Amino acid sequence: MKTVLLLLFLSITIAHKYVAHKSQRDCSLRECEAHTWNNIISESGVWSGQLASIYEKSYFVTPNCHKFNHLTISSNLTYGFIYADNANFNLAYTLTLVSDNPQPLMSSKACIFIITAFKPADPDIKALSYHGASCTYKPKEDGTIYYVR
Repeated sequence: MKTVLLLLFLSITIAHKYVAHKSQRDCSLRECEAHTWNNIISESGVWSGQLASIYEKSYFVTPNCHKFNHLTISSNLTYGFIYADNANFNLAYTLTLVSDNPQPLMSSKACIFIITAFKPADPDIKALSYHGASCTYKPKEDGTIYYVR
């Protein structure tokens, strides 16, 4: 009887560890399957910024599948955009970047991109420029390239 109970306990423990490990592996794989892969290119200096969901849950990942939302960029940064499983694609998010180059108080260059889509693979992006910043973007096959200067 003790042997049967021990075998049962060991089987349950091994099964639990397998399911927990498989679940973690599947989650990491899903994170790497971003809906879009986007680039931010600084054409002048260092910029600090933030990615934020503004309608429907979504999140952002590095190419190594780590979630993040605050960023600093001096040349090029790549990020993946992932929306929640229950999203109905009425989603929107912002990319806000502010130049770290020394400027007089409250006059740092800034760019705000409001990112939505008409449908999958059909983005609708608004770029707002402040204090002489140049904020542009160009669609690419698997996402968008955002340029700040």
